[in-house]
Amino acid sequence: MDFENIRTDKPIVDPEPSRFSLKTLTDIGRYALFMASVLMGIWFVGRIFEAATHRTIFEPNVVYWMGLATWILLGVFALAEAIQYVQLSTKQLRRFRVIVSWISFGLLVAAIIYAIQGYRIASMGLFATMAGLTEQTQQALFQLFKFFPAAPMLPINLVIAKAMGAGLEIEALMPFVLKPSYIFVFFLWSLVFGALLLRMRGEKSIKIIHLGLASVGLFIMMAVKSLSSFTDVQLVFLQAGAIVILFVQVLLTYSSLRVAANEENVPLPPSALKIAFFLLIILPVLADIHNQFVLASDSRPIVHELANDVSKDQAQYVAVTQISIHAGPAVGDDVVGILPKGARVRVLDKKYGWVCIGEKRWVSSKFLSPRQMG
Repeated sequence: MDFENIRTDKPIVDPEPSRFSLKTLTDIGRYALFMASVLMGIWFVGRIFEAATHRTIFEPNVVYWMGLATWILLGVFALAEAIQYVQLSTKQLRRFRVIVSWISFGLLVAAIIYAIQGYRIASMGLFATMAGLTEQTQQALFQLFKFFPAAPMLPINLVIAKAMGAGLEIEALMPFVLKPSYIFVFFLWSLVFGALLLRMRGEKSIKIIHLGLASVGLFIMMAVKSLSSFTDVQLVFLQAGAIVILFVQVLLTYSSLRVAANEENVPLPPSALKIAFFLLIILPVLADIHNQFVLASDSRPIVHELANDVSKDQAQYVAVTQISIHAGPAVGDDVVGILPKGARVRVLDKKYGWVCIGEKRWVSSKFLSPRQMG
């Protein structure tokens, strides 16, 4: 017998057991992201209906659980992606260009975390604009210009507020608007830097658009400056245009670094297109969910306290709809919670059409109805 020709089959064992775990993690992350996307889509449509009809669709309990579920699903997705990248890491990851690519991604994430509060303000401003609440729209724009002047959502808020006919209170914004000379220097820099980006690999069409925007901005500034002086409105919108160009510059720089590190079988951070989609679409929706989630969470102890604090020797009122609880008797005061429909409250004070229902807790009296004592 020719033993040399006898084939001895090896046991059927996966030589790379990590393949199964990697595929499982990928599937779990993909399914979690899909479910979170569905929840965010439902939220987005519902909030548009709320703004259009001025009626409550998401009650506080629904807001609480939708927000909690969304964050858990996104956390599962992020964890799965992180583990997947660690498993895919090879010795090639030590290469300089790949390290630079990941460092640039880390800096971008740090900037997003820093600006997250700006997204919360912007989302409140957008919803206020859709709902026709001029005062809250003005307050959001003021806070964005003052505290987050480079937030990518600021130009969107400004344009939508202008399109919806909301009063912009330009005079109040002027202390936070850059001088014309600074904006001019920025457009000049953008033109030079845009030409440099065009020489680098990747995203040629977007780089040409960026270069065109910088050229148009610089031309407008030179034309206006040569013919007349800048008006306040022009400066506000020129600064908003500069923010758009700065946003595109950051993404294009990141994209160029990522393309330079693009080598086979090397795990790279997300593309610039995915990051732009996240920053302009996903993050504002998440910020709005988070705003309402915080309000719903803060409202629970407030509602419980009010329910146990109704005295028989004081006038009682019932909320005829869901009401925002403000820290003072004005729409511009901070919102500290939500009073659900049907909640009973006692009246401590009345001022300017507002009712005090507790310490630093005011609601509009037009949403309350006297309750007959039994």
